[in-house]
Amino acid sequence: YKLAEFKPVLRNKEVINFESTDEYTSDEDDAQKSQIPRTLDVSSLPRLAVTSLWWRVSCIALVLSGLSPKDVGAALWNQHPTLRALIRMTTSQKYRYPTADCDEAERDKVKQIEAKTRETEANIVEKLFMPQQPRKTKQTKTKSPMRTGIRVSARQREKQERFRRVEEERNAAALQAEHLKLKKVLRSMQKNVMLFDPEQHQRKPPKGSIDLLLSVNNHFGLAEKFRQVTIPDFLLQTIGEGRSAIERAYDWLIPIISSHAEIIHRLQPNASCYLL
Repeated sequence: YKLAEFKPVLRNKEVINFESTDEYTSDEDDAQKSQIPRTLDVSSLPRLAVTSLWWRVSCIALVLSGLSPKDVGAALWNQHPTLRALIRMTTSQKYRYPTADCDEAERDKVKQIEAKTRETEANIVEKLFMPQQPRKTKQTKTKSPMRTGIRVSARQREKQERFRRVEEERNAAALQAEHLKLKKVLRSMQKNVMLFDPEQHQRKPPKGSIDLLLSVNNHFGLAEKFRQVTIPDFLLQTIGEGRSAIERAYDWLIPIISSHAEIIHRLQPNASCYLL
């Protein structure tokens, strides 16, 4: 996972140029090259990673778990909640988050933790890439030639008031456009930077990573490997314990037993009775 680490680099300029958002739209290149204000204490930030690289490394670890389940797979299952979730997804072929074994309470808890983590990551991205001061639009004062007379003065005041309203609307529109551009850049960076720790709670795979998970599963036959291995028994661990766990696994477990009848002998007696 060290290959996916993102180390912010201090920059010399105090203002980020947001005139073009092209350089912020890619993945690891943008995150690795992005620089942050010198006023930010980098040591106060948690360890970060480039999102796309972090999930690619996770897919590699998933492949190693399937190829060496007794050693690598067992260790990653115990130590890395996200890898444990990926093994469950692959074993059940249910690529959902939270995983198919979770009951309603567990799903709510996992979703809340993920939401808090994403909020933390969003705050970190703002610290890294938000300008220190918003750019101010210079207001130009329009001067009109002086006129005399009561009637002319009234028209002049009305004209000045109209000019003032137009100028305020123009400045407000410029600030709104800059705000939207900044939000677009921050959303892009939020997709590219995440918390590093692989041993934290399970993370939700982004949409782009699901295709990669499906690809490695098809190429290496990981689902079949995870289902057949008995030390550790990833299939039973994916199902969980108790009747409610069997009920939640029923829709994906029946097709597996239909093609591999010997698996039913590995199940708990109450689970076998329920399925039969």
